[in-house]
Amino acid sequence: AFSFGQSFTNINAGLTGLHWSDVAWGDYDNDGDLDALVAGYTAGNNPATKLYKNEGSDNFSEVSGLPIPGTYIGDFAWGDFDGDGDIDILIQGYTSNSQITKLYKNTGEDTFIETAFVFPALADGSVSFVDFNNDGYLDLFLAGYDGNSYLTKIFKNANNIGFVEIEPSLPGAIKSAYEWADYDNDGDMDCFVTGLDNSGALISKLFQNNGDETFTETTNIFTGAWLGDVAWGDYNSDGFPDILLTGFENPGRIAEVYKNNGDGTFTFVETPELPGVSHSSSIWGDFDNDGDLDIFIGGTYEGSGTWPRVTDVFLNNGDDTFSALGLDFPYDSYWGESAWGDYDADGDLDLICSGHDDAGGSNTIIYRNDGNTTNNPPSVPAGLTATFENNTVSLNWDQSTDNETSQPGLTYNLYIRNEDGNIIWNSMANENGHRLLPALGNACQNTAWQIGNLDEEIYYWSVQAIDNNFEGSGFASEQSFGTSLSSGFDLQNEACIEEIVQITYTGTGTSNGEYFWDFGVAVINSGSGIGPYEVYWETEGTKQVSLYVIENGETSGITENNIGIFQFPDDAGDIVGYTEVCQGYTGIEYSIPQISNATSYNWDLPEGIEIINGSGTNIISVDFSENAQTGDFIVSAINYCGIGEPSSLSVYVNPLPEIPETPIGPDTVASNITPVTEYTSNGSPSATSYFWDIMPENAGTISGSSSIGIVEWSVSYTGTALIRLLGINDCGQSDYSGFFETYVDISTHISDNPNKKQITKVYPNPTNGLVEINIEGFENTNQIIVYNSMGKEITSISKIAQTNSLDLSAYGTGLYFIQVITENEEKIFKVTVR
Repeated sequence: AFSFGQSFTNINAGLTGLHWSDVAWGDYDNDGDLDALVAGYTAGNNPATKLYKNEGSDNFSEVSGLPIPGTYIGDFAWGDFDGDGDIDILIQGYTSNSQITKLYKNTGEDTFIETAFVFPALADGSVSFVDFNNDGYLDLFLAGYDGNSYLTKIFKNANNIGFVEIEPSLPGAIKSAYEWADYDNDGDMDCFVTGLDNSGALISKLFQNNGDETFTETTNIFTGAWLGDVAWGDYNSDGFPDILLTGFENPGRIAEVYKNNGDGTFTFVETPELPGVSHSSSIWGDFDNDGDLDIFIGGTYEGSGTWPRVTDVFLNNGDDTFSALGLDFPYDSYWGESAWGDYDADGDLDLICSGHDDAGGSNTIIYRNDGNTTNNPPSVPAGLTATFENNTVSLNWDQSTDNETSQPGLTYNLYIRNEDGNIIWNSMANENGHRLLPALGNACQNTAWQIGNLDEEIYYWSVQAIDNNFEGSGFASEQSFGTSLSSGFDLQNEACIEEIVQITYTGTGTSNGEYFWDFGVAVINSGSGIGPYEVYWETEGTKQVSLYVIENGETSGITENNIGIFQFPDDAGDIVGYTEVCQGYTGIEYSIPQISNATSYNWDLPEGIEIINGSGTNIISVDFSENAQTGDFIVSAINYCGIGEPSSLSVYVNPLPEIPETPIGPDTVASNITPVTEYTSNGSPSATSYFWDIMPENAGTISGSSSIGIVEWSVSYTGTALIRLLGINDCGQSDYSGFFETYVDISTHISDNPNKKQITKVYPNPTNGLVEINIEGFENTNQIIVYNSMGKEITSISKIAQTNSLDLSAYGTGLYFIQVITENEEKIFKVTVR
């Protein structure tokens, strides 16, 4: 091993070198030591995602069969989303051919499997596991670029079995960092955001958790930056987390510390000793075990025509200043990531760093901290109390102490489980207190926390203290809270005004208990005590029924259920929309005013008209097919009580023109005797005009907008000519009619062998389907096109040889026309397939 600076040693772990990367420590196999997950771009420009198992004695081995694709310019996070006691992986980023956001479940024995949950595919952003709504379950936070815009999403954990997508009021950004902490110690997780937002602005903003699944931007001002990093840490041990912010400010680079004043505001701390960096990783950690948080920075900073690097540790002097240690790391690390963690469990923080070095190489290095100052774990918290009311528990405990980290600087980590052992709030720590992740505790620096939406049952909980070395104390003696007395009852979801509704108690109480029902404005028809009850309501709207029970000195939580009370739906208003349309129109909107007591709407439409959007609502979009019929649009409002009076609108559908009948006229023409010829068609009943067409074009010109077409023949053309027409009206045009075939010659005598002058031979004719087309001088031939008797092109040949083969058997028996197009002329040949 190579030793330097008398503080850290590169253990030459043999990890794949990466840039555009992320790294993180995590004890995925629960064996008591930290393993390493890395993802990024290799020096050979290949994306890679690799998991390295800590084998002890500075040895790491790559875990084979990892199903996660290589990713870069993304992010990942460890977290136990399903509460099974081991940590899972959430990852986003670019892959070799796309971008992903996926969740992988740890199934034990060095195995991960991709879950079936679907998330927006993002890159260039951030992901986190965070219990943002205080229900104990780890939710998923996602931010990044989806190919169109920068977005944020939260997927709320539904009791460890699924996720519900919500839109957080947090800005989307790229080249970004999103970090969570309870900065105001009010008992919920807040979010700091830095990066480039959708407007092109550089932002650094703090958002306060409102406790109702929304966030509000605070009035604090921070330097906007991207291509950087942000980290929470209480560097002055006053009980409130502070901010370390690095990145590209445009045009400069920053490394800034913002001190938390404890009143919701922050003060910028002058730290000229910290070099401003971008493409950076900046992290807090007590590397020297003196109890306060130091800083590691890896990145690039401004230089004269160059991008100098910095990779160093900055010692916390305890007076709002920091000193660069000047550690001579052999590899600088920028455009990568770094993480603190005590991988060898010797009581001090080691480093894993990835990124580019000065020579442009890609590295992933583990540096062992060789300091000789020991760290002692904090004391076990005491004074645990719990209050359980209305399905919410309030947990309290006393502050712990620590020989190194001052008392206000400690964070706390809790778990809650039920009697079956199912984890409700996850500590991500072993029973002996060993942490699976080197991180702040899940209750931050609080000594009180609330978890809501709990069922009425018995729960067990405990807490440990975490110091600035991220070492945890043992857990306090497990405590219990909750009740087995429940207050559940059945209540249907909907009813009509004055409809009798039966309410039945389903909880665990007996007839000896006291039942405190609240029916609001309902009229009680019958029932008392435990019930059942029969009630009804005289007005519409959402109504609530609640109950709690007292029995044998226990008080249940409160159960609250809602019911929607409806009157018969109001009459539908006038339909707004076009009253005259054409067949083939698409995306045409029709609507009626919204009806307040309707839960859905029923639309009845004429034949050939389809709702493509808005089915069941008061606003629909429809397509009119080519077979759409004139008729009435009819709509009615619907709710639980029935169907209201309908509204109707007559819509006239103009037809598309039908295909005209095949034209008729002379079938042989001597163009030098009869230079102009008239052709007629019985036309199409829905057409108002017509377009005539003659093939080949060099046979002559055809004109006319009625059912009569006039041909002026070219005296230089000899051969077969095909004549057809299509119908036109205000709604569009029909397909072409069938061909009428005319043979054209320049002599006074019409040849009885039309093809005798052709240099092109088509044979056999008639045929069973196989046709040979032999062309003398084929080099000047551009294309061969085949039409059926209705004038529709069915096949063609663009690569011409002297002998060309066609198989027409798949198109059925009948008459076909083969058009041969050369540089100087076009020829038509008729072929019969039997």
